[in-house]
Amino acid sequence: VMIELVDVTRGTPAGRLLEVVGLLKALTRGVIARVPPDKEAFKHLRDARLAGLTLDACDLGGPAEKIAMDIMAFGREARGLAPMVSLQGLPAEGYFAAAETAGLSHASLRAAHPYAARNAA
Repeated sequence: VMIELVDVTRGTPAGRLLEVVGLLKALTRGVIARVPPDKEAFKHLRDARLAGLTLDACDLGGPAEKIAMDIMAFGREARGLAPMVSLQGLPAEGYFAAAETAGLSHASLRAAHPYAARNAA
């Protein structure tokens, strides 16, 4: 089992994060943290010894070029902080190229809503 901590932002106390990650690592295979697309959110993660970092693509907005640049920035900021760097919920397959170029280890598409196909017919 892996545990994902969500809402890890620049306001999260670094000491408390280190303490919680240490406690959870004793009970799980690893702890990952979901971070916002904010450069400041990465500063206190260096000493946390996380197994991974995730970014939810729903937090990215704007035109395709801006989303691609945000993916690149996420990869740049996350480099060296955790062995797994993942982007979840991409809106289209075209963003996989940006994720690969950014050096991310994992990326996934947003699942289609089960009623979308039924309502489109």
